[in-house]
Amino acid sequence: MKLKSVKLVYFVLTLLTVASCTTQTINTKGRITDALSKSKICLIAGLPKKDVKYTVIRKIKFGKGSYGKVNDSLYQLIDQAKVLGADAIINYAGSQRFGFWPWRITRPVLRGVAVTWNSNESVKCEDVGGLLR
Repeated sequence: MKLKSVKLVYFVLTLLTVASCTTQTINTKGRITDALSKSKICLIAGLPKKDVKYTVIRKIKFGKGSYGKVNDSLYQLIDQAKVLGADAIINYAGSQRFGFWPWRITRPVLRGVAVTWNSNESVKCEDVGGLLR
């Protein structure tokens, strides 16, 4: 009887240890308000074409944990920029990168710099060489 209770305690402790080692994924879409979800972000592959003044918020990056298309993960990068209050993402780039196991398994990685426009006038995305998303 005593041996069974020791095994039970050992089993429960093992389960608790394994459960505490798991990670949680936070979905940024759940934290975005309705006003932010309706706003659009300007994606620019390089720097803006015109003499538009902007303030850099910070570099942003999103990497999907498994295989997929770069375009399918684009909205997670846009959500990060919206949470930061950005008007645009400059130096935007997306590519397939090798994950932990380097053979035949790639994952989409997107990166850019979140910025806000300094001008008082509204900046049209197409005029500065971007794509509104």
